[in-house]
Amino acid sequence: MRDGTVAADPRFGRLELFDPASRGFQIRSVLDDPGVSLRSAAGRYFLPGPTLNQANEGQCVSEAIHDARNGSPVRTKPVVTEYEERRWVYHTLQHLDPWDGCYQGSDCQIEPSSTAYGGTAVLTGALYGKGRGWWDEFRWIGAGSERLEDDLIQTLRTVGGIVFGIPWLDDMYETTPSGLVEVTGTIVGGHAIHGWEWAPRQRMRHHWTGTKPGVWWHNSWGSTYGVKRRGVSGCGFVPLDDLLGLLERDGEGMVPLCLN
Repeated sequence: MRDGTVAADPRFGRLELFDPASRGFQIRSVLDDPGVSLRSAAGRYFLPGPTLNQANEGQCVSEAIHDARNGSPVRTKPVVTEYEERRWVYHTLQHLDPWDGCYQGSDCQIEPSSTAYGGTAVLTGALYGKGRGWWDEFRWIGAGSERLEDDLIQTLRTVGGIVFGIPWLDDMYETTPSGLVEVTGTIVGGHAIHGWEWAPRQRMRHHWTGTKPGVWWHNSWGSTYGVKRRGVSGCGFVPLDDLLGLLERDGEGMVPLCLN
């Protein structure tokens, strides 16, 4: 990580970078503006995918922004399935972010450096996607939002998916057999992951009586993670209260927007 500590799992590649100018662009400004015309989800979900495995690379930001492009109203091209291309984007992001070096260190053919590190920032991925024309603009939810819960729900219901940059706890590595993400334990790293479906009344009879609200997200750890949801593998369900708790712990949510 940038503070010199090393995550035990190299897949944790989300590095915190809160640009005050960009973070001032809250999604609430869009939700409250009737004059803004979006190519929106209009209450529907858009299937993410494909389910790839980032293996031992810290390229979760690259995986999450590809997922946002491929599985939301901002989709402009056919899905990208090649792992190598996503790793190339990850490497590119590291040379766009404000930190010296990259995961290849002195072996890098772009800009060799004595500094080798894993991961990058969601902000860097958001700017890259905008520059490539994957989306026209982006906004944020998370720390600093005055209406975090409503921002989260209304975005998933009416706009589209969210790229979450969150702390990852040690009980979150695997879901339960039903797909539940248990948000307990100590922080083991930072992760970027794409939330794509708002589920206001999710039943999990082995865990609670009745229903709970929450979000289905799509991970980049291969098909063995989580469960299959609407035909897409690698998915997990995180209850709303738990997700809000992660966002309140210096988490963030990037919302790509495609303007009509």
